[in-house]
Amino acid sequence: RLGLEGREARARTRLTEGDNAFVALSWSKHPVPQTYAEAADKMWKTAEAWRQWINIGEFPDHPWRSYLQSSALVLKGLAYSPTGALLAASTTSLPETPGGVRNWDYRYSWVRDSTFALWGLYTLGLDRE
Repeated sequence: RLGLEGREARARTRLTEGDNAFVALSWSKHPVPQTYAEAADKMWKTAEAWRQWINIGEFPDHPWRSYLQSSALVLKGLAYSPTGALLAASTTSLPETPGGVRNWDYRYSWVRDSTFALWGLYTLGLDRE
């Protein structure tokens, strides 16, 4: 059951244990998966690409290893693919209050923050970044 109202799309379904549901919404020129199997394949390939990327790094055998890996993945996720610029923060340009118009940060990338992020990735053996 799908409803479209202006700029909103709403759907409702009931799942029980073991059920799978597939939803794809897109306003992109890129093709979207048409079936659950296609979506699962794309998700597996994406996860595998991230696993291969993190395995390039040199992470110490330390209790903090998983935290270092998670942090590296977040830093990589903040990179703008076409230029390599690192976003200042994942929350950049969010309004001060929900529905508000005042933003406190209009810069998308800070040289200082990008430098620290790149230094962190380099230190972990991810120097290609």
